[in-house]
Amino acid sequence: MKERIEISVGRDVSNDIVLNDPSVSLFHCTVSNETGGSVTISDLNSANGTWVNNKRVVRKNISLDDKIGIGNFEPDPADFFKKIIELTDKRRKDFSEEFQEILRVFTIYQRKKDKITDTPKTGLILRLVLGVGLILILVFFKDLIPDFQTRYIIIMSIGLLSFVSALFSAPQSKKNKMLDELRLEYEDKLVCPKCKSRLINHSLTYWQGKQQCPQPGCDAVYHK
Repeated sequence: MKERIEISVGRDVSNDIVLNDPSVSLFHCTVSNETGGSVTISDLNSANGTWVNNKRVVRKNISLDDKIGIGNFEPDPADFFKKIIELTDKRRKDFSEEFQEILRVFTIYQRKKDKITDTPKTGLILRLVLGVGLILILVFFKDLIPDFQTRYIIIMSIGLLSFVSALFSAPQSKKNKMLDELRLEYEDKLVCPKCKSRLINHSLTYWQGKQQCPQPGCDAVYHK
């Protein structure tokens, strides 16, 4: 179910949008903005009426292309709708649709991060096995391979393979640089859709289980 936010318009200072025009009633009209849907303007029995495209209305859906009149005051459509959107985003609580997209992007970020941080175990295990094998050859298999030149070739081969296996593991400094670059790429994309606090400091699993934003003062709901 879409969330519907109602914005009050009038001359009284308690309204969401205050218009200091003598033709505007104290509580002139409301604008209802359904998130992801229609915008409806409703007159509140004002003295000078609410107008859409030069026709007096009681209630009507409006768009950016419409000419709006609140009494004799005609707001700029672009500025008026911008203000409505800003107030709607400030008031609304249901951000579940936006958060699903954030989780999708977070999944991509997490996969890239895991690819960098997960050190391949192949190289480490291979070096360990080769090292142990080298010791065994030197200590226990000396009689089985009496020829020194042959043992030397085997030992050098093991050393070469150990060096090659080391190439499987990226230096830690390089990994840190890659992680920093990845974070810079995604930190502004992974933010609360309402308060804009960064989500990247916690894991994907953490946010998958969060029902709403944990920041004080933010009431954005992530999962309905």
